[in-house]
Amino acid sequence: MAKSPVQKKTDKRDSEAFARCLAHHFYHEVYVPTADEEQVKEFIRMRDDHKLALKKVKQQILAFCLRRGFVYPGSGSHWTVAHLKWLRSLAPEALYK
Repeated sequence: MAKSPVQKKTDKRDSEAFARCLAHHFYHEVYVPTADEEQVKEFIRMRDDHKLALKKVKQQILAFCLRRGFVYPGSGSHWTVAHLKWLRSLAPEALYK
């Protein structure tokens, strides 16, 4: 079965359709960021990735301590100076019993 003339794709038809769209303002402007803006965006993405990785490591450390039966005796929240001091005070050989 032969294709209808509308379905035939040629460069001439494409260029005519493109010209019509331009003439009727069907296309809108697109903002292209500068190289500096791209660098800032990449830096922010990298920072967010590192923050997420740090959060995961902290969760893994707390889970490891809980599995080994070590519970922070302090009343404050985790990752304070006092909590870090408590973590450092744990004997390494006791962690792997």
